[in-house]
Amino acid sequence: MTNTTTKNKHRKLLICIYTNQARNEFAIGLKEDENFRAMTKVDDFYTRFVDAFDEMEVDEKEIDWKQKLKNWIASAKGNEAIFTEVDLSGWNEVGERKELIR
Repeated sequence: MTNTTTKNKHRKLLICIYTNQARNEFAIGLKEDENFRAMTKVDDFYTRFVDAFDEMEVDEKEIDWKQKLKNWIASAKGNEAIFTEVDLSGWNEVGERKELIR
């Protein structure tokens, strides 16, 4: 039996999405990370796990984490029924925060 993980430069990364207590801000990182790679609001506490997905990447440093988080928000917004535990009302269909009307 050979260990293909060490011989193969391509490995699956488990990317995890978290939300804050209010469930309206988001953060992204790898399962094994101690810190998040990108977040929608700095200095918020992201403690609620909401989603995870595998990603095949040559190098995790090549991932555009802000874009990956934006894409996840856009995807979740499009399938809002399956993400009933998070509030996506403040985000548009391309994963950007909607303008606040005052």
